[in-house]
Order: sequence, then structure tokens, then C-alpha cells
Amino acid sequence: MARPAGSARFVLVDSVSRLHPEEALFEAMLDGWRRQHAARRLSPTITAQRQRTIRRFAEFTAAWPWQWRAELSRRSLKLAFSDHRNSRS
Repeated sequence: MARPAGSARFVLVDSVSRLHPEEALFEAMLDGWRRQHAARRLSPTITAQRQRTIRRFAEFTAAWPWQWRAELSRRSLKLAFSDHRNSRS
């Protein structure tokens, strides 16, 4: 069976153990996503912007993408809006 252009198997090696497996998986996911965008001939600028958005959201939620749930983003957004409101007063 052919693997899709963005498969993490192209980036991660099974026989290697990592110090930070979550970080390695996250980077492999982003690299796979970049490869998929390239295969679809999307602009590198668009891909870079989208990756920055994902990185910022991961930092903001302090969670990996595979841990994201709808309630996490709603709670994070509520906190962001309340922090913004509090900083304006």
C-alpha cells in the first residue's frame, strides 16, 4: 500500500528511541503536513503561515495537537478574551 506524501513514517525511524518523543512526533507531523502542501503545489508562504498558527496554538494551549479537544480551545479562547479584557481595565 502506498503511503501518502505526508506520512510520518517518512520522517520517523522505528528503531530509534527519542528523548522527547512528543516533540519529535509534533515536528514529524508538521514536516508531513509541509510535504502534503508541497505535493498539492501550495505556496511555501501559505504553508509557513499555517505552521506558525499551529505552533502558536500548541504553545497557547500547552498541549500537543493529538490532545486537543473542542472544549480545550473554547476554554483557552475564554481565558484569552478575559485576559485581554482585564488588561484593558
